[in-house]
This record gives sequence, C-alpha cells and structure tokens, in this order.
Amino acid sequence: MADYLVYLIQQVFVSHQDPNPPPSEHGPYRIVGDAQQSQIFDPDLQANFVPVLKQLQFASGRNITLHDREIGRAIQTARRLSTSDTTLLKKHALTLTPVQN
Repeated sequence: MADYLVYLIQQVFVSHQDPNPPPSEHGPYRIVGDAQQSQIFDPDLQANFVPVLKQLQFASGRNITLHDREIGRAIQTARRLSTSDTTLLKKHALTLTPVQN
C-alpha cells in the first residue's frame, strides 16, 4: 500500500471563543477564527504532513503511533498541544505556500 498522504491545509488563528448552547456534542465552546491572520496552504506544493504529525507529543505526552487512515481518524478528536508542538507547527507553516485570495 502506498504511503498515506496528509497535508496541512489551513492555519487558523483564534479570534475568540463563544459558548455553545447546551447540549452540544462539541463541548461548551466554539472557536471563532481570525480571517485576517489565518492562512490556507496549497496542498500541491507541500510534502506529506505525516512525519510532522508523528513528532507531536500533545499535552498528554502521547504521540501518534497509528498508521495510514487510522491517523486521520485519530486526529479528528481535539487534543491540547504542548508548547513544543505549537513551535513545531508554526515553523512548519512558514515553509508552506499560502493560497492567494
């Protein structure tokens, strides 16, 4: 089977959070992005994002050990990033080509 390809499509900067009306299956808050700072990246001009994902440690200290499609399913759940994860992702985003509006 070929390598499972994952791309970083968007970097969203948070403007603020609003409360979700209960009951909400998505938690007590929703995040509102800052459209001026957030960026969309061209997937055709980037390498597979899986190696970067596997470097993330998350606040829990548990990194991604899954493979292929299991990775996509696992990262759908919100996880708190560690400080080093935030730095890694910011540095990676600087290497990507933003899509111009």
